[in-house]
Amino acid sequence: MRITMNNIYGSIISNLDKLADDMRTLNETISSGRKYTTLSDDPVSLISALEIRSIINETKQYERNVTYGILWTDSAEIALRQTDEILSRAREIAVQMANATQSAATRASAAIEVGHLIEQAVALGNSQVAGEYIFSGQKTNIVPFTYELVAGTVTYNGDENDIDIRVGRNNSATINKNGKDAFMDDNETSNLFTYLIDLKKALEGNDVSGIQDSLGNLSDAADYINEKIADVGAKHNKLDMKKYIYAELQLSNTERLSDIEDTDLAEAILNLKTKEVAYQAALTAASKVMQLSLVDFMR
Repeated sequence: MRITMNNIYGSIISNLDKLADDMRTLNETISSGRKYTTLSDDPVSLISALEIRSIINETKQYERNVTYGILWTDSAEIALRQTDEILSRAREIAVQMANATQSAATRASAAIEVGHLIEQAVALGNSQVAGEYIFSGQKTNIVPFTYELVAGTVTYNGDENDIDIRVGRNNSATINKNGKDAFMDDNETSNLFTYLIDLKKALEGNDVSGIQDSLGNLSDAADYINEKIADVGAKHNKLDMKKYIYAELQLSNTERLSDIEDTDLAEAILNLKTKEVAYQAALTAASKVMQLSLVDFMR
C-alpha cells in the first residue's frame, strides 16, 4: 500500500487532535471534580450513579420522617413520665392525709396542691410538638383535654386514630398515642384524672375513707401509665434503630457514589502531565516530518 505525505500529515493531525481532546477531558474532570460530564462518557457508570442518587434522596426522606417520629415519641415519653411523677406525689399526699392525726385544715391545704397536680396533668396531656397536639389522635389542631374546675371533670376532645409515618418503601411506624388510650384507659369515668379529682374532693370534705380509697386507684393509674411509657419507649427505640440504619446506609451509598462520580485528582493530574509530555513530543516529531520535502529525498 502506498503511503503518501497527505496520509502522514493526516495521521499526525489526527493524533495531535486526539491528545488535545484527552487533555481537554482531563482538565474538565479536574476542574469539575467529576469523572463524567455527559451520558456518552460512560453510560453504565452514569446510570448506576443516577440509581444510587435516587436511593440517597429516598433515604433522606425516610430519615426526615424518622427524626420527626423520634421527636413525637420522645415528647410523649417525657409527658407520660412527668405524669407518673404527678401520680407519685398524689399518692404521697394521700398517704400523709389518710393519717388520723391530720386535721381538716391540713387536708384542705393538701387539696389545693392536688388541684395544681390536676392542672399539671391536663397540661401534660395537652403537650405539643411544633404546634401540634401529640395526644389528640389525628386531630392534632384540637386541644386534647379540657378541665372543668367547677364540674370537676376532664373531657377528651381528640379522636382515637393513629398517626403513621413512612419509614421504608413497604414499612410504616405509629408515632402517637391518643390521649384517651394514654391517660384514660379508654374509660372517661375511671382514669387518672378522675382519681386525682376524687382525691381532691375527699381532701376538701375531710373524708378519710375517700382518701384511703384514692390510694389504690392512684396506684392502678400509675401502673397503667408505666405500661404506656414502656409502649412509647419501644416505639422510640425502633425509630432510633431505623435512624442508625439509615445513617449507615447514607454513608455507604455516598461512598459508592463518590467512587463512581468523583475524580481521583492525583491520578487525573498524573495522566494530564503524561498527555502533555506526549503532546509536546508529538508536536516535535510532527514539525520535523512536515519540514521534509522532495528536495530532501533527492539529496
